[in-house]
Amino acid sequence: MKNGLYALTLAFGLMFAAAPHARAQTAQGPSFNCAGATDVDAVACKDAKLSADDRRLTALYTATRAAVIGTGPSQQQVWQRKWLKDTHTECAAAAWARHAAYKTQRDCIADAYNTRLGELATAALFADPADAMAVIRETTPADAAIYEAIYQYATIDDARARAAKVAPMIAPIFAGLGADHKTAFTDNGGPANAAEAVASDEAFGTFVNVTDSELEHGVSWPCATFVKRPGLLAALGPLYGSTRDNSLPGSDCDEMTAPDEAAFSDFMMATLQNAPDCGGTIRFAGGREFYRMRIAALLHRPEQWAKFKPSDGGKPESTFRRKRAADIARAQAALAAYYVQILHLDTATAHRDAGKITDILINQAYNLCG
Repeated sequence: MKNGLYALTLAFGLMFAAAPHARAQTAQGPSFNCAGATDVDAVACKDAKLSADDRRLTALYTATRAAVIGTGPSQQQVWQRKWLKDTHTECAAAAWARHAAYKTQRDCIADAYNTRLGELATAALFADPADAMAVIRETTPADAAIYEAIYQYATIDDARARAAKVAPMIAPIFAGLGADHKTAFTDNGGPANAAEAVASDEAFGTFVNVTDSELEHGVSWPCATFVKRPGLLAALGPLYGSTRDNSLPGSDCDEMTAPDEAAFSDFMMATLQNAPDCGGTIRFAGGREFYRMRIAALLHRPEQWAKFKPSDGGKPESTFRRKRAADIARAQAALAAYYVQILHLDTATAHRDAGKITDILINQAYNLCG
């Protein structure tokens, strides 16, 4: 299946989003050259809607190639390669019929496009808001008002102007809430109306999280949101203190920060997975706080961990630190290098903060239940 076109696009980390010199000869075709296309590519080449979706995907992918903070590329190339591989595998002529949800091969490919378009639209919301919102309105219309509100809230500096713009946008959401949903807002410290929702970063973050949770939306926080308004990072923390914290919106910060930090995040996630299972639903709240702190580390927001007070992780934590000392040192070095090379911190600050946040995350992993 990996013919010349497939191998070429994979090498560049693109699917249906090849470099400009490989674009189709007509504006109506997809963004890649249809000569020698795979069976998956051929469907897109012959279908006007899929070709149009492909061109939109290319534009959004281009808008997300740079990391949202510092200098260097994002990790979208890695995810684009994965999407390329998965789509050619799952939607190939010999494979798509295994999925009961699809009646045709085109259905499989269209679903793959819609999923990836949604991911890229979220990631590109701040870099290309017009195209991103157009895709969101088409692919997930129920989420459009929330994404528009996130963009406006994070980009308008003046508090009065921000409230005047955002409150009317989200008022219909409150108006459409049933009594149970309204109670869910107030019971979890959320705002009671649109005006309260835009009064502070904490209130707005709670509004987005509870709306997504209660109304079963599929919102994901664009990482650029936290670069624009770091106060909204609190929204990545726990809310319910139960299993429901596991269903709160995440972010695309792992995809939209530079790959230089990947060794650090991989080690931190392995640490969390290897920590003892303390049981009880409160561990989901602990896991959510671990996630918030890890994203704060990627964006270098030391104010997020300045007041952290370590807990006693007992023998399991001390054993882990002793046995994995070399791995811990490598993770700290990777994060420090990322801080210096990508975020351009001075060396002393980079090593100090990398060491501190690494210690905090290990401690959190071994104290998920408090």
